[in-house]
Amino acid sequence: MTEPTDGNLSPAVLDLLEKLQGDEDGAASIASLLARSPAATEGLEALVSVQDRMKLAPRHREAIALRIAELNGCSRCVGDRAAQAARIGIDDETARKFSLGLSDDPVEQALLALTTKAVRDRGAHSGLAIRTARSVGITEEEILEVFLLIGMHTYANVLQLVTSTLEGSPKDA
Repeated sequence: MTEPTDGNLSPAVLDLLEKLQGDEDGAASIASLLARSPAATEGLEALVSVQDRMKLAPRHREAIALRIAELNGCSRCVGDRAAQAARIGIDDETARKFSLGLSDDPVEQALLALTTKAVRDRGAHSGLAIRTARSVGITEEEILEVFLLIGMHTYANVLQLVTSTLEGSPKDA
């Protein structure tokens, strides 16, 4: 059996993986794993393809990504996301607060509270967080984008957390 490569991954997915991981080596490790499953690759590509069309501002998407990484217990992901946040002008202290689910801005706080509730309870009992988000002007479209980001970043966080385990295990025959 030949070793899979990341040659079948689109440039958009490779770029996202680098952003998610903060470095080319981490991205290459995950790309190598994704190359083993066309379905997993296609799923991630579908998620990536919609990011540029999202209504959520890049700052809000980054705040959500930081919070998701923290909730998922992926410390490397938090560090990588903080580096990405810095590239779009978010300072270290703000990135740290975002990862903890905190912001002085009411819209950001509502987005972080919705993210926290949805990740912790897998969407159950999210009514109050959704009503709060609506009350500060977050649209239905943006609320749905939060849920999409939760799926995408949780997937990336899980890949990061299991990369060394999967790379170190025997390959399927």
